[in-house]
Amino acid sequence: LADLGPRPSPEHTIGRIDADVAEWVVANGAKDAQLAGSTISFDRAFMRTYMPQTLAVLHYRNLDVSTLNEVARRFWPAVYEGRPNAKRTDADKPHRALDDILESITTARYYTERIGPGPRIV
Repeated sequence: LADLGPRPSPEHTIGRIDADVAEWVVANGAKDAQLAGSTISFDRAFMRTYMPQTLAVLHYRNLDVSTLNEVARRFWPAVYEGRPNAKRTDADKPHRALDDILESITTARYYTERIGPGPRIV
């Protein structure tokens, strides 16, 4: 995340930020990168309105970590119970963008190590 450069200053517009992010995604070879995170339907709706250039360079599919949580809860309860921050309640979470991003990455990695990728089914 540090590679994204300095934080935007107040004179940055959402349009300029949108263009910069879209350019960064393409320049870093993230062709068809998926939007990922936890409960990201709101994020995609926000991007549709305010960041259309970035949305245009992302794949139409999502990696929703909250869905991984639900699948694990139903099919692998022991794995679900062992997930990072399993004992934290919503009231304990800071709900800051960077914290949410890092938690989603940690959770996705956790499930990847315990559930996937598994045998390939043809």
